[in-house]
Parts: sequence; structure tokens; C-alpha cells
Amino acid sequence: MKLLTLEEFQKLTSISDRAIVWLLKNKKLACQINDQNELLVDIESAQIKDLVSAISARHLELMTNNRRLVSERLAKIVSSKLEEFLDQALQVVINSR
Repeated sequence: MKLLTLEEFQKLTSISDRAIVWLLKNKKLACQINDQNELLVDIESAQIKDLVSAISARHLELMTNNRRLVSERLAKIVSSKLEEFLDQALQVVINSR
């Protein structure tokens, strides 16, 4: 058993707070509290596949949120320019007669 503080573990693995929460919530990371009330993580309990799963879960969440934000932003852009586009299209039709 090799214990690290939560901060040391995060620096070593470079995973996000949410990924660490996912690991702890899903009981994929052995931990204990020391005499100074610090959360210690057993680095040897961290399996590569579990770390990848935690990171993947976070990235999927980010991509889902980003897709929604991008869609909303594009919808705003299109709606703000729609009248201008329609006016231009109408002018093309009128001029082609």
C-alpha cells in the first residue's frame, strides 16, 4: 500500500476533481483519513482502466454540454441573421425576373 494525499494523487495523475469524485463514488479508489484529517489515497489501488473510465466519463459529460452550448450559439447566430438572409434571397429572386 502506497498512500498519497489527494492533492499529490491529483498532481501525479493529472485528472480532474470530477474524475476523482467519480473514482471515489464508484469505489474504484481505496482511501483513508490520517491523523491530520487528510484524505489519503492508495496509489496502488488505482487501476489504469478505472482512471481511463473516470476521465472518459468526464470527457463525455463535457462533450454533451459543449454540444448543447454550440447548438444554442449557432441557433442564436442563425436567428439573428435570418431576416438579413431572407432579404438577400428575396432581392436575388426579384432581380432575376
